[in-house]
Amino acid sequence: MIRIKPSLASLCLSLAAIFGTSSALADNGSRMVNVLNVTGEGAANPSYGRLVKNILIFQAGGWSGLATSPECLQQVTPTCGTNPSWPQPGGGNPGGRVGYLSKSYDSLLNQMAQIKAMNQDTAIAVLIMPDEEANASGYGACFQGLWVSGQSCSGGNGWTSPRNMFATVAWAAWMKGIQVAPLLSINVYDHIKGSAAFPTADDPNRAAVAVARLEQYVDWYMSTVNATTLHSSDGRVVILTEGLPPNTNLPTDSAQVNAVVAYMKSRTDILWIDNFSSMSAAQAGGASNIYRSASTEDVTGSVQDGLKAAWGSHYLWHFLDRWGGNVAYTTGIPEPIRLKWLNISPAASNNYPVVISQWNEFGESLTFEPDQNGGTAEYAYLQWRLGQQP
Repeated sequence: MIRIKPSLASLCLSLAAIFGTSSALADNGSRMVNVLNVTGEGAANPSYGRLVKNILIFQAGGWSGLATSPECLQQVTPTCGTNPSWPQPGGGNPGGRVGYLSKSYDSLLNQMAQIKAMNQDTAIAVLIMPDEEANASGYGACFQGLWVSGQSCSGGNGWTSPRNMFATVAWAAWMKGIQVAPLLSINVYDHIKGSAAFPTADDPNRAAVAVARLEQYVDWYMSTVNATTLHSSDGRVVILTEGLPPNTNLPTDSAQVNAVVAYMKSRTDILWIDNFSSMSAAQAGGASNIYRSASTEDVTGSVQDGLKAAWGSHYLWHFLDRWGGNVAYTTGIPEPIRLKWLNISPAASNNYPVVISQWNEFGESLTFEPDQNGGTAEYAYLQWRLGQQP
């Protein structure tokens, strides 16, 4: 079979042709529009020219330890330890535990087709963990083969890091006319207690490591920019960030937080959606290129309400309808809060895009991908609700 190679260099649309010159476009906040008039498959793209209302977080890989935990050696309904289910088979994915960590061109194309069918106004943010952290935490995928155990594969290209998967995921998105951003997830797993280099205590300088990695991975990502890359309407590259405060040590290292803020402000070519630095609205100082979004397990909605009050139009709602593998948390978000987080009721035209957690985070039950236990229920729910966005 002849297959189009997943080389994004083959995209011949120039960014200048898409976005024009800076003088031709006025800054319109966080507004983003799909600029792919034709899909990679050669069909007219029904999303072309439409407002990007949602950014759906997408994981290129998964946690190898999750699929080998004792509770998950056999599928248990309705729960499997901290993991409620595994992906359904189909579209090139064998399903089950093996399918959770086995990726291929066909399975990625199938996932993008499902996302496209769910909603025409949605882009994806591919979770990119630094290679050092992926290695330290057992995160990745078996590409073009079948996952066996740990970080080993049968056949294919072997165990692959999320950064090395990114071009293929972006290719699959382009094939379906979906635009792509990164979610740079920096947690310095290789510098915290229990890691190989720091078995007994955290590295006290890990905040500086986190800042250096942010700059390193931004430089890498900017080298990949092409027509599929999600931009704001004024041409800025969109980058999402996240990190766990206890791991990065940023909240207690004011010098490094200031370094992050200064760096983000200086990158006026980037529109940031930040959940990494723990900066306050006051620290952001009204910077036009910094937005905030935060996934929270607060079922009252007060955490996001407080951030929204502080950041105003520079806070973007973060939607989830479940939290955690523990069944007690899977139905805890009241429907009025869900509608608010989806920008349905109340609605604000300047408060798009909504950040959505997420297509396939099986470790935390944050999944809209059809799975073995839940079937298509979560998928159908999100499809229904996104169709109500004004």
